Amino acid sequence: KNARGSWGEKANYDLMHTRGKSFRHEKTKKKRGSYRGGNIDMSVNSIKFD
Repeated sequence: KNARGSWGEKANYDLMHTRGKSFRHEKTKKKRGSYRGGNIDMSVNSIKFD
């Protein structure tokens, strides 16, 4: 859900038709460090209580 254009969508596309031992192999390859991350959001999301 709501993963369009994201790393999760690409991973889902790659692993969709993979079954059994090959799924574990492909999953491990994904975890190996291909994730590059995104921009770090520096905005404040806290709420001040009085």
